[in-house]
Amino acid sequence: MDSNLPETSSKNRKIFEGEEISNEAQDGISQLPDNILCHILSLLPTKFAAQTGILSKRWKELWLSVPVIEFQMHLWANYEGNMKAFDRFAKTKIESFTNFLNRLLAVRDTSGIKKFRLVCDHAVDSRCLDNWLSALHNVQELDLQIWVLGEFQWSPFPDNSLEILKLGCGLLLNFPSTVSFPHLKILHLHSTTYAGNASVEKLLSSCPVLEDLQISRTNQDNVTNFVIAVPSLKRLALDFSTNEGELYNEDDYENAVEHKLIITAPNLEYLSLVDYMSDSIQVSSMASVTESRIAVCKILEIDSRTAEQISNYGSNVCGIFRSIPNVKRLSIGEFTMESTSESLDRRLPVFQSLVHLEINLDGVNGAMLLPELLEISPKLESLSLPQGITSPGLMGFNPQENQGISYSWKPPQNVPECLLFSLKNVEIRRITGRVEEEVKLLKYFLENALVLEKITICYEEFEVSGGPMDTTNYPAARRLDDRVSFIDKLMNCAKGSAACQLDVQMPELFFCCTTMAPVTNSASIATSSSKRRKYLEAGKTVESEDRISYLPPEVLCRILSLLPTKYAVGTSVLSTRWKYLWVSVSSYDFDDELLFLPAKHSGEDKCHFLNFVDRVLILQKAPSVKKFRLKCSQEYDTSRINMWISFAIMHDVEELDIRVLMKDSLALPRSFFDCKTLVVLKLSSNLNIGSSLPICFPNLKTLDLCSLDCLDDSLMKKIIAGCPILEELRIKRSALDKIQNLCVQSSSLRRLMLYCCIACPKDHKYSVVIESPCLQFLDLGDYISEDFNVNELSQLSEARLSVAQIYKQSIPSDDYGENLIGNLLCKISNVRRLKLSHHINKSVACALEAGSCLCTYPNLTCLEVELEGSWQFVFDLLESSPNLEVLVCTKVRRCTQIGKGPQVPHCCIWKPPDSIPSCISSRLGKIRLAGFDGCQVEMRLVQYILKSAKFLQELKITSHKLDLKLQSSILKELLLFPRGSVSCQIEFS
Repeated sequence: MDSNLPETSSKNRKIFEGEEISNEAQDGISQLPDNILCHILSLLPTKFAAQTGILSKRWKELWLSVPVIEFQMHLWANYEGNMKAFDRFAKTKIESFTNFLNRLLAVRDTSGIKKFRLVCDHAVDSRCLDNWLSALHNVQELDLQIWVLGEFQWSPFPDNSLEILKLGCGLLLNFPSTVSFPHLKILHLHSTTYAGNASVEKLLSSCPVLEDLQISRTNQDNVTNFVIAVPSLKRLALDFSTNEGELYNEDDYENAVEHKLIITAPNLEYLSLVDYMSDSIQVSSMASVTESRIAVCKILEIDSRTAEQISNYGSNVCGIFRSIPNVKRLSIGEFTMESTSESLDRRLPVFQSLVHLEINLDGVNGAMLLPELLEISPKLESLSLPQGITSPGLMGFNPQENQGISYSWKPPQNVPECLLFSLKNVEIRRITGRVEEEVKLLKYFLENALVLEKITICYEEFEVSGGPMDTTNYPAARRLDDRVSFIDKLMNCAKGSAACQLDVQMPELFFCCTTMAPVTNSASIATSSSKRRKYLEAGKTVESEDRISYLPPEVLCRILSLLPTKYAVGTSVLSTRWKYLWVSVSSYDFDDELLFLPAKHSGEDKCHFLNFVDRVLILQKAPSVKKFRLKCSQEYDTSRINMWISFAIMHDVEELDIRVLMKDSLALPRSFFDCKTLVVLKLSSNLNIGSSLPICFPNLKTLDLCSLDCLDDSLMKKIIAGCPILEELRIKRSALDKIQNLCVQSSSLRRLMLYCCIACPKDHKYSVVIESPCLQFLDLGDYISEDFNVNELSQLSEARLSVAQIYKQSIPSDDYGENLIGNLLCKISNVRRLKLSHHINKSVACALEAGSCLCTYPNLTCLEVELEGSWQFVFDLLESSPNLEVLVCTKVRRCTQIGKGPQVPHCCIWKPPDSIPSCISSRLGKIRLAGFDGCQVEMRLVQYILKSAKFLQELKITSHKLDLKLQSSILKELLLFPRGSVSCQIEFS
């Protein structure tokens, strides 16, 4: 051993001294045996394994011996061109891949292939797939996640060697009668389709030693009776989570085919059952199951379903629990327990082996089943309630609003056995601290759990009345007092376990971990300040140390790059470790308002700012500049500013943000106009972009031009033309710019934001031209233009429009709404999300009153409308949006003068349509009405929506400042309205 040390040390010295040593010493991996190298290559996709053939002669044909063939083709994810040309692009890629795989299987020994995996998000010719599978003789694992073009005939393998089979992406499984998988142990079927019920049974019966089965279904898999009868099965995961509404026609439920699930697996050890499809679930005894997740319920309640059908389904759910009496870890999904309560036979087994239980209680009704579950789990050690015990998100937090609402948690008469002898850990999430029933539940656990070691409480607020966003009704000081009071109640209650540790997690506060001893008649703390002291003292038990300083320098520099440079430099006083760390930061954010108050600007202060920036840039050590932001609210020497900008450009800046306030325009340096590293550019205020110099930003993707006085028509075109890969453009016009015809022509543009909300000379004619075929997002605010020339935007998915004649009234309202706004709306008919301001709505409403019609929006799923006119316009939009799912309406003005009569709520003009819009009866799931007045017309409108919307899940209504008595009266009336959807939840604030 000792004799080799000098030689090893000399080799190391040669490496460090730069001397040449032999290739054998440098390339240690090539000296490994072939079988080890092939195993390493088998961990890579075949594409990368084949590329190792260029390394050396040793590697040239080594990859051909790898026992794994794996190809992953994600064509959609890697395609960035025009969607119309995608098929041509995909065809070329598929042909190239097919030829390569054909040659590969022809030149190599296919008998050595043990695993064949093919993932492709585009259709593959079934004949090619059949040829590939026919060449595999000894394959043990087959994974096909592909779409097959044409009819695919399954060809069984000659020697039946398959052990793992994974199929997905719409493969049609129609196995011949001779199919057999005698060695198959793992079978995964994801989103596949079948020839019928018999096809599933035939497949499973051909796998006599199957141990692991995973199935995820779609609503069009051609199976009504799903029978799983596999005696050898040990793990079963079923995901039948397709919404019931996609299976049945609500108007014809009685004639719908009943879906059944039958499971016979006596040796099963793990069961995961998520089923929202089946009408009947029959499960045989599975006494070997030790871990299970059960989430079964009927998502869509249909009125025509009889009480007997509901009871039978509840009995099926209880039967599932009775079939797994020896389970050790159990997770119960939301609404599952509610299904058991609807059964006439509610018998549940005693889980003698259960040690971990997770329950997702379904709001108000689920909590009443918690005592029963604790009583039938005598050896429970860990309990988790991810959804808490109440549903504050549906009811609000205001105690005055919640009067009369009774939560379902009631302590059991006898303390469950698990609390006395075994329960050690409890975790409850979504605690609000403002519902008395929550305090009762927590105190019950603390007082009666005699061996409890830790109880974790995750505090959560909701965006409802009195929530964290409601600073008027629930200010920060009161929020802190409530939280301290909540903790104080828990800390001062009697404890059953002296070693219990309370772990409270609260947003906007700190983490508190307290070891609580039994409390003996301690006096309550009187004042809010003393509560805060106690709360802070409890937090001191957490160990405090400087962990951030132990992070690597690159991580610390990344953190400092997120701060303004003033604060990043200020960290140098923390310790020796931080003294010069800031000089390696590659992002700079200079803001003179952070260095001194704007009202106290002086010549000396300006000098300090100039010197500060100079020193920072001189001392910097980063090789390049990622971001350079400069904001100046005062006049400075233009030569110094240009020097700073030139510094950033010379250091390959990627993001440049210049916002300076100058009396005279600031001419940018010449090096700026052809900066090749810029990716993000933001310019604002009085900057001069000279029109005489060529502009070229080859890598610029984001451009933001805000209030630039130097812009005109030709310069705007020149800037856009100089950005060949521009993806995002934001223009906010200045009242002093020279633009009359704003033309945006870019084939690469994805996001466009134009804001022309300025006063302008009335003798000028303004227009907007948009020619961007790949545009996906458009935000247009324009109050001056008289013409909009927009090409077809087939890829547009979201649009926000605020267009009107505010500063100029050169076109009659009817013509403006019909010819300009109407044509603009037709150009964006493919959008999925649309937001319309009250300005544009007024123009369109005038055109509709004159007899015009809206175009159809077949893809629109979310619509946001600001109302200044009547509700009638909203229903015209609903008629044109057959697939709408979310509707948000906001009233921006309460009253207006109509004729010569008194003021009346203008938005309260509405009459029911002759026929129900198709989206209301078949699609609409969420509605939010803001600015609700509660007048009779609006109440009739809400009543109409609730009665007609059969798929409505959520209706949120926010009113103007109404007194509590009127709010309560409106809420009671809303709750009495008949509903077309029994699952609809109403929230009024």
